[in-house]
Amino acid sequence: MKKILFVIILFIATDKGFAQLSQTRYPETADGGFEWVYGGYGGADAIKVLDGQGVFAIGNYSGDIICCLKGTNFGFTIPVGSTITGIVLYKTGSSWGVGYPLDNTLMLINAAGSLVGDNKANTSEIWAETYQTWNYGTSSDKWGYDWTVDEINSPGFGISLEALIYTYGGWTRGYIDAFSIRVYYSPPKSKNIFFGNAF
Repeated sequence: MKKILFVIILFIATDKGFAQLSQTRYPETADGGFEWVYGGYGGADAIKVLDGQGVFAIGNYSGDIICCLKGTNFGFTIPVGSTITGIVLYKTGSSWGVGYPLDNTLMLINAAGSLVGDNKANTSEIWAETYQTWNYGTSSDKWGYDWTVDEINSPGFGISLEALIYTYGGWTRGYIDAFSIRVYYSPPKSKNIFFGNAF
């Protein structure tokens, strides 16, 4: 009698195929405000970055460095077993006054609260007087750091911004209306499970 082998192949996929996926989140926590490193006079309300009312740095002297606005607790839920492939930061803001602000330091914060990886500050482009959004990073740029899923999903993961004020003898303000981060990742690979029977 001939034996006939029946094979059932069950594909178990933990996510959609092998394509690159992404999640975008806004911070649930903003703190630190802008504190003066030297010169000038300033003030800020860091919590306003959460409701889009604008967080501002104020400078009256050229070269004032204003530090540091931090956004954390983004609430990412990247699946366990995924590989982080890139991170993009979106910053929306503007400026007002007789001078202009610039990025001085823009870095990511790991789960331990440390600044890590590349400084992505755009030190050559002023913050325009009308609101605009700047992008930092790409879908294949990990900002010079080997991120794990646990770090990205941690409430401690976030962003830190330090601003530099240039002015022409009067007040200058820099406004940050919002931060968001988009994390790109490759999901876990599918597993093939074989069931067979012969008779």
